[in-house]
Amino acid sequence: MWSGRKHALGLAEHEVFVPQSYDWGVEAQVDWYEAYADLDGERIKLQVFEMRSMASGAAFHRAYPCATQRLSWKRMNLPSSISKASSAASLR
Repeated sequence: MWSGRKHALGLAEHEVFVPQSYDWGVEAQVDWYEAYADLDGERIKLQVFEMRSMASGAAFHRAYPCATQRLSWKRMNLPSSISKASSAASLR
């Protein structure tokens, strides 16, 4: 039904999209989630930090025993370009 309406309005023959582009080292998506791991025969719950570059899609993951773990760019051993860009973005 809906596709017939699109044809009647002349909308079905053209697709439009807007490409997204991001500067390298400027923007990232960040998320936390829970995961389980078996360590020494014991199943434990972990809090996982995920950061994904908007420019490349590359991802960085780090697991912590609890969500109250304080994040430090220096302790993560990230490339300096990521940590500098992230620090600059947090000051804006």
